[in-house]
This record gives sequence, structure tokens and C-alpha cells, in this order.
Amino acid sequence: MPAFAIASITQFVHNANCFTQLAYNPLEHWHELKVSDSFTTRIARPGRNGIDEYHINPYFGEGTFYDKTETRKFKAFDHRVPALEQPTVTMLHSRIVKPGNPFYSCPSWWATEDWIELANLIPLFHKSGLKNGYNIKYLIKMPQDYFNKEGERTLEPSQVRQRWEQWGDNLSKWMSGHNNVNKSLIIKYVRGQDGKMADNIDVIPLKNEMSDDAYSKVWEMSNLSIANSMGILPTLAGVSPGKGNDSGSQIRVMADYQQHFRTSVPREMIIAPIRHAVRAMGYRDVIPMFKDVQITTLDANPNGKQATLNTGAA
Repeated sequence: MPAFAIASITQFVHNANCFTQLAYNPLEHWHELKVSDSFTTRIARPGRNGIDEYHINPYFGEGTFYDKTETRKFKAFDHRVPALEQPTVTMLHSRIVKPGNPFYSCPSWWATEDWIELANLIPLFHKSGLKNGYNIKYLIKMPQDYFNKEGERTLEPSQVRQRWEQWGDNLSKWMSGHNNVNKSLIIKYVRGQDGKMADNIDVIPLKNEMSDDAYSKVWEMSNLSIANSMGILPTLAGVSPGKGNDSGSQIRVMADYQQHFRTSVPREMIIAPIRHAVRAMGYRDVIPMFKDVQITTLDANPNGKQATLNTGAA
């Protein structure tokens, strides 16, 4: 059962749909529950009585490789029918019914899709920045006719273009990357008739005005938005440390709040297949539920020991 609960939670968090196969064992008189992946499970075309069948195909969504002969069909679980009168294996769909979505549900994190994409781009940006430099570091000025001549001979346009391309490629390779830090650029200049240096390559260093705070604030905001969209308090998600709300007692209160007030909907989705299976097997006095984990408080006894209840018995 723990494996089923963990798989159901994963399906709910990722796509807000839980498909459960209920395989009835007539000898043991119980249902074996198995989570079906939402990527390979689909609702069949509804009939007159609504949804009465589900299909599983490993190539759903793959237009090129899709083969309908690979499809396995399962009848929908009917909680009104006793287990012995239903097919051996049935399918139950648990979801949050949302307006405008008559068949499937959508996860809450879809609302922060842009923040998630941004959070994933930041590490790539820093990785590339550390290797190649975050911004333009040098401004290189060169005369437009720098490669027009070779000595006193004027070069053809194709030769001039080739020299510019070769120079640009060599300069990019030489000045980028973590292996070329603090390199020096050596140039040879020509003197004019007045003895002064003629127009040549001029390298001007540029100051980087970007600070690490700008990137860290974007990273923090994206993670806060993602945590909230998943229904998790940011401190419990570990994305807001050092903000004055991460002491032991405060985390304990948040953990209790998260359990009691922010998990009711996921718990209902996960418990539903178990509850229906139990009812179909004829058990009316069995109520499946999750057990909360209460973190021991030390308010009553600062020594860290729970007080023993005195019943007055001899």
C-alpha cells in the first residue's frame, strides 16, 4: 500500500490525474491496486451512460509510432456493483473536477509554467557565463579597410572578406572560455608620415554593471512561485531560508498546518480507489484514511521528556 500511495501522489503532483487499475482476486476476495501512468492512459469515447471504458497504449501521443493494436481496454469501475459482478480488472479515474475540463484535470503548476522555465534557464545562463563570460567584456575597434591591402597590393573583395571571417573566428576562440582568462592582445601597428601610429586595432575594456543580486532575486522569486503553485509552504519547500520563519518551532507549526489544511484534496484522490474497493468487497465498517504525523512539542516540558499521565491506579 505505501508504494501505491507514493505512486498516486506522484501522478497527482505531476498532472492532477490518477488512474488506478483494480484487479480482483476471487480466491483472496480483495482488490490489488496498481497505478497506471497518465501518459499512457486515456479515457475512451464516452457512451450513452458516460465514461465506461479506459485505454492504455505505450504510444499515446506518438503520432509516428502509434499502433492501435497495442491498446489494452479496461472497463470503468462501478462502485454500485459488487466486486464479483464486475470484470476482473477495472479502471478508476480520480481527479479534481475543474470548470471547462469535462474529462481530465490540469495541475496547478501550469499557472507558473513561465516561472518554471525561467528557473531552469538561470543555471544554464550561469554555466555559460562562467565558461564564456557573462556579457561583452571588450569593445574592439578596427579600421574598415584594415585588411584591404597586403603591403602595397590591394586585395580582391573575396580575399578581404575571407580575412575578416578568419580574424573574427580566431578572436572568438581566443578570447572566450575559461581557459583564456586575463589574456593580452598583441598588435603590430604602422606609423604614418608624421611618425604617429596609424589607425589600428583598439581594445577598450567594458565594465560589467550586472550584480549577482539581480540573478539571485529572480531565482528566489521563481522558486517561491513554484512552491506556492504546488500548494507547499515556501519554508517547507526549502526556498526561503533565513527569512525569520525557519526556526524549529515555526517549521513544526507549518508542518502541522500543511498536513491538516493543504492535503485534504490530494488525500481524497488517493483514498478514493481504496475506499471504493473496500466497499465493493462488502466491508461497510472499514474507513481508510491517512494518519497525521504529530511532531512532539516541548512547551509543556522544556527538558524534552513527555510527561507521564497519572491515572491514579495502584
